Amino acid sequence: MIRLLTAENKRARDIKEALEEQDVAFQMVETENNRISVNVPEGLLERALAIIHTLMEDLGAEGIQVVGSLKKYRKILVPVDFTSYSENACYVAIGLAKRLNAEIELLHAYIIPELTSLPFDDTYSFHGTMAEYMEEAMDKAKERLENLAKQLRQFVAEKKISGVSINFSLLRGLPADAVSYMEESYQPDVIVMGTRSLEKRREEDSSVLKIIRGACVPVLVVPESSGMEKLDEMKRIAFATDFDESDFGAIRKLSGLIAPFHLKVYCVHIGKQPVNEEEKSGMKELQEYFCDAYPELEVECLMVENEDVIAGLDEVIRLYSIDVIAVTTHKRNIITQVLYPSLTKKLFFHTNIPMLVFHS
Repeated sequence: MIRLLTAENKRARDIKEALEEQDVAFQMVETENNRISVNVPEGLLERALAIIHTLMEDLGAEGIQVVGSLKKYRKILVPVDFTSYSENACYVAIGLAKRLNAEIELLHAYIIPELTSLPFDDTYSFHGTMAEYMEEAMDKAKERLENLAKQLRQFVAEKKISGVSINFSLLRGLPADAVSYMEESYQPDVIVMGTRSLEKRREEDSSVLKIIRGACVPVLVVPESSGMEKLDEMKRIAFATDFDESDFGAIRKLSGLIAPFHLKVYCVHIGKQPVNEEEKSGMKELQEYFCDAYPELEVECLMVENEDVIAGLDEVIRLYSIDVIAVTTHKRNIITQVLYPSLTKKLFFHTNIPMLVFHS
């Protein structure tokens, strides 16, 4: 059993009813200072936390202190294609794994060119050697992946970094499909991906966006200009919010990820002029949630009046020297994606600092 929260006696009944209504097993133990400790099985912690977050959203956080364990990050998945920026992401992942005491799984997806791209005569003669050709392509990809893993393990040994293991997986297919498969089979806690620096980024860089959209776990997108050394220099992270209910889950995941780095969190909302009472109320609720659930974090809430969300975030990044920006993306159909590009996509083609993407 894991301690989920402590609460005043008068709030214990609300908590008991909420957990019972969702058939979540729990224990209530009376503690000092006339408070009740609520414990839940480890396997139900995620579900119980979601229920409590909803309860606090409906009834307020007064009298409740969430003490459930932060999200633990034990597995880091790093898709690689042997470009300089994907290799750079590997070193950032090592720095992250060092702080989180996590393991790293490299993933490379290789593609066999379609036979239809060959002239007829070549296609006909190619059938006889198809198996050999596929095996050769796989062997070459595996050799490059093994060499990269060896290079990274050597780096870990030279820097005397303990507790970080590096393994790899090789799959045939498209990168986004390979990552989706690994999410199900390997079950990573976070994905670290490299991308070109902003001035080199193109609309064709669709694989990163496809992985971001399809992922179910947080994705850290690392520009090639942000290396491992900058990971240790990070001081401030901006969490962009539009007061969606998914923010509570994202905050919990964010807290677990940044806890070892002692970053200051700027909770930012970009609103139209003037900021209305609903927005003020939403920010106050988030601020109270941060204070009650994660008192160890240094948090500053900002309301920025700007008609253009990207311009508003630019202002925050510049004024507060933001090192990482965190956003939550939402699943949308293909028509909506085309007509109304998401904030995540806009930021991807606009900012050159690391971007941490959560999913609703």
